[in-house]
Amino acid sequence: MTPRSARLAAAVVLAVALALRVAHVLTIRDYPLFDVLPLDSESYDAWAHRIASGELLRGRPFYQAPLYAYSLAGLHLLSGGDLLFPRLVNALLGVVNVALVMHLGRRTFGVPVGLLAGALVAIHGTFLFEEGKVMKTTLGLVLAMTTLVLLVEARRRPAEAATRWWAAAGFVGAGAALVRENFLLFVVATVVVAALKTRTRRAALAVAGGAAVGLLPATVHNFVWDGELIPITSQAGQNFYTGSHSGNPHGGYHVPDFVRRTPRFEEMDFAAEANRRAGRPLTPGQISRYWWWEGLRTLAAEPLRGPVLFVRKLGLLYHRLEIPDDEDIRFFRRYAPMLRLPLPGFGLFGVLGLAGLLLALQRRATPPDVILFLLTYSVSVALFFVFSRYRLPLVGPLAIFAAYFLLEGLRAWREGRMRALAVGGLVCVPLVAIVYRPLDARASFANSHLSIGIAYEVKDRTVAALDEYQKGLSLEPDHPKLLRRAARLARGPEARTLLERAVAANPRDVELRFRYGTELGTAGEFAAAAEQFEEILKFGESPPGIHANLAVAYDGLGRGEDASRHARLALQRTPNDAAMNRIAGGGDAPAE
Repeated sequence: MTPRSARLAAAVVLAVALALRVAHVLTIRDYPLFDVLPLDSESYDAWAHRIASGELLRGRPFYQAPLYAYSLAGLHLLSGGDLLFPRLVNALLGVVNVALVMHLGRRTFGVPVGLLAGALVAIHGTFLFEEGKVMKTTLGLVLAMTTLVLLVEARRRPAEAATRWWAAAGFVGAGAALVRENFLLFVVATVVVAALKTRTRRAALAVAGGAAVGLLPATVHNFVWDGELIPITSQAGQNFYTGSHSGNPHGGYHVPDFVRRTPRFEEMDFAAEANRRAGRPLTPGQISRYWWWEGLRTLAAEPLRGPVLFVRKLGLLYHRLEIPDDEDIRFFRRYAPMLRLPLPGFGLFGVLGLAGLLLALQRRATPPDVILFLLTYSVSVALFFVFSRYRLPLVGPLAIFAAYFLLEGLRAWREGRMRALAVGGLVCVPLVAIVYRPLDARASFANSHLSIGIAYEVKDRTVAALDEYQKGLSLEPDHPKLLRRAARLARGPEARTLLERAVAANPRDVELRFRYGTELGTAGEFAAAAEQFEEILKFGESPPGIHANLAVAYDGLGRGEDASRHARLALQRTPNDAAMNRIAGGGDAPAE
């Protein structure tokens, strides 16, 4: 391939990548969650708005990785907070990621491998899916790939000139860790491996120095507010416990019962439980260490469970299934025309990428930095828990090995080396069995309907919201959040049935139980109504109107003494309530 044809082919790949990404972003603008962001996206967006309004410091150590929030704040200042703009920036970053993969592939195995790897990454559907979100994933991808490119470039230069490249790799690697904290393991491993060899100790110092400079602002910020050395965030222990506690059988995201599944409450819920168990207030750093030790104690109680769970997480990491986070790509396709195209999924990269890796290892043609990255990054995810977006940094290197495997197979076919082709096919058999092994991949989409319904509620489209909740309930009839949301919106005969189910699924939800009791009282079922209101009082709650409702219920049951007692309590809030004065025994006169 001539240099001119290689440049032309690269331009075509990048043009296709850009066209797909821009088309994807522009065709999902009617998606209900386009401007009503869910979970992590909403959390980062709210944080970015606070930064943009002048709240530059958090006031306590970072809990979520900070770099994307500050980057998004800059985009909001430029665009006035428009949510299309950061998505278009993500699309451009996605094209940069394709270019970086092409460059790394070319440096590693030659121009054809680089071009094919770039083409595979350009049309990977999960990249498009993540780039269409207001989320940190794409920024982390670009910084991770840039780090790898800088490391590979540093090895190609004389020792004196390479120092700047090593330092730049450390600095950019720190940036990647400020987006995805677990990337720090790769940076540390790079320093350690380089320090073990006499001829690369200077490189180790340069990488470490660059990383230290990159991490310094976050570390200083955390030290100022907590007085402890927290390099990036104070949630490592919480994440470890989430992925390892006894209630998590599979290694995905499964928070313990005392944590609400939303970033808005996760930090405070973990802190409250740690403080309760410790019997004293803990600092953010102490809370993180507490949950580290709790996770380790949980695993130590069943010695075999830790290794089995770790292997299971690695299996999830390299499985073809796209494990959803706050949005499910399988559900999202109905709103995204570009994702309904026959684009390659992770299965292709898992099988062919691992086959290419094995071939490169057998031929001793493996780039050490890429191998170290695949190893350490895989371990860093499996230590905690697995989402599909967490494995996306692996796709670029795997695409390079997949392209290498395919092109080497094509060369073997052209040269008539049928035995080599057969061996390659045999290698793929166990990999297919691993990557495509049967899993319970049934998608109920109940949570997806919940998110869409919430978005409609925010937009005051209550009929559409209730319809989404009903669709979700048709899939999971006992879904607590769907029942709660649907019960609050329903009217007429349907409301009572939903309220009854919602209270059963959310027994400590005071608002639901209060409304259910009111519905029962209105229907003249005073005994059942009183039971609901008394349950609320047992929770230590006393919402406005509860004593008045109990007074009416007990009056209807002929329990005059109880009715009078609650009427007097109600009159402390509303002394001119004629009905309460009557039940209390004071006629229409106000209580004294």
